[in-house]
Amino acid sequence: MFNAAPSLKTQPPSRTPPGTVKPLSKPTDTGGATLVFGASPGAAHEPKVPAKIDASANATILFGKAQSAVVRPPAAQVPTPPPQKPPPPMRAADLARAGAPATQASAEDEPGAAEPAGEIRDAGGEQAAAGASAAEDDLAAGQAAASEESEAAASESAEGEQAEQAPAAHGPPRALVIGVGAAVALVLALAGVVLAVKTLGHRAPPQVAVEALADARAAAERDTLASLAEAEGLANAALQAAPKAHFPQAHAQLAEVEIAWADALNDQAWYWSERAIRALTQGDDKTKAEAEAKGAALQDAAKARLKTGFEAAAAGNKMDPKSAEVALALADYYRAARSRVNLSRELKRAALLKADDARIAFVQGTEFLAQEEGASRALEKLRAALAGSPQSARIRFRIAMAQLAMHQDAEARKELLETLRLSPQHERAKLAMELLAPAGARPAPAAEGKKE
Repeated sequence: MFNAAPSLKTQPPSRTPPGTVKPLSKPTDTGGATLVFGASPGAAHEPKVPAKIDASANATILFGKAQSAVVRPPAAQVPTPPPQKPPPPMRAADLARAGAPATQASAEDEPGAAEPAGEIRDAGGEQAAAGASAAEDDLAAGQAAASEESEAAASESAEGEQAEQAPAAHGPPRALVIGVGAAVALVLALAGVVLAVKTLGHRAPPQVAVEALADARAAAERDTLASLAEAEGLANAALQAAPKAHFPQAHAQLAEVEIAWADALNDQAWYWSERAIRALTQGDDKTKAEAEAKGAALQDAAKARLKTGFEAAAAGNKMDPKSAEVALALADYYRAARSRVNLSRELKRAALLKADDARIAFVQGTEFLAQEEGASRALEKLRAALAGSPQSARIRFRIAMAQLAMHQDAEARKELLETLRLSPQHERAKLAMELLAPAGARPAPAAEGKKE
């Protein structure tokens, strides 16, 4: 019996193998009548008006009991790849569109009933199979598209991970680069600060300080106790006028003044020791005791001046280790302190620093004068020093002492007179003249400092 009621949500009918239904011997004459297999054609009912069939609805055809027949093997199904994710469900509209041709074909053939039932069944089965095949194709296409999308997403994620890991594999970490850059910037900043400090520390002293230093040198050349005290004050004034300036020359000059002052005190101590010897020979114990006490006090004062001189030279050396003036001041200190090893080292350093040759010769000549049989060598060096400073009373007096040690009394007297001309208040030159007048040539005061 044909059921014309539309069914919108029915699945396509299963395919019935062809040849299982017996064809009608004679079709009905009335259109739209109900066809019953095995009944007489005369028992036809009144015709019914066929209901309107929706184009999107599927019709179900019910047949009689199928006769046993050879069943065709089912069509081979194409294996579909296993989906990586469940495909979206098929909508009813898609299924209706897939089964629409079979419904339309059945509706057109039903009123006429001109074709055999077997052909109708075959056509409907083939159309249903075609619809099912189309649905399977759509399902396979959806699954294939979903698989391609998932593979593309996996490929993009893998490429993104590789892109993220690539900088770490082929270059240093960003934190390391930032740390190295910060360290380099800090080193450069510190270098700039050090350079600025050195540049500011090497500022030239003011003119007033330079003039005070020149006056201190001139006062020290007169080589008297009073002039040496004046030179000390001028050197300290030069240092105070340039507290933040690079002025190692002032420290060196102050050291030279203190060392010259120590030499002067030691010379006077030697003369008082000579007076003590004379008083002893004359039996004057009182004079002898007074002379010895004065000589000891002068020696203590000389040691204090040497200490002050070394401190000044050390301060200048700390300020500028490459100062030739400071090297000469240290050499003169080691000469007065009787340290020959250190003296030799500082003289070599002064020569390397291009110090004044005349001043180097004076330090060497004074050292030779303190040695046994060194008067002749001392005289040679002292004359070379006098050529560089002809107005120096200190150098003139040392030349006179070398000549007295060599028993050259006439030449010694001339040098003593020249010393008093340059420095009328030179105390030691006066004492030497007193000793030279009554008893002739006597040992030089520098012989008191001879090393054993």
